[in-house]
Amino acid sequence: MMKTISLKIGILLLAFALMGAGCEKDTPSETLAPGLVIYKTKKDYFENVHTWLKDGKVIFIQSFHQKIELDNEGYASYKFRSKLIDGYVLAAEHPVTTAFLSYSIQDYSEMEAEGSHPSMDEIENNIIDDDPFVEYYYDATSPRTFEMRDTAQINEIIRNGEIEKFFRKLKQ
Repeated sequence: MMKTISLKIGILLLAFALMGAGCEKDTPSETLAPGLVIYKTKKDYFENVHTWLKDGKVIFIQSFHQKIELDNEGYASYKFRSKLIDGYVLAAEHPVTTAFLSYSIQDYSEMEAEGSHPSMDEIENNIIDDDPFVEYYYDATSPRTFEMRDTAQINEIIRNGEIEKFFRKLKQ
């Protein structure tokens, strides 16, 4: 009797999973994994903390303390954002609905190290640009075509005017 109930529950769960597999998926503009993005912004936000928006509201602010690197002088930089040529930035974890905050990565990581985190209201009040991208390209391949370490190769792609050959344009 118990095996029959377990089997029925298993079949029911499998049916729900299969029904969900046919549902419409989020577009790359709303999700990130496994891709990377190349973007240009209206202003230089390279040192600023970012957050994700949906319908104009903050839906995600990540912890930076495990995603920063410290240089010899203790200066924090975000591991998943690299400068490229011509003002482009290579990044992970930046959907097209990204907003930049007034907090620097350095200041925010120090707050986190002290155990302090701004409230959602404080985060929303510190948004300095909720539509920062002038250009935005997405690599949606799985497995990834490129990694964060491939900046030299990606710079060559930019130099040759071939961004759209390897990345999908979502904004320009």
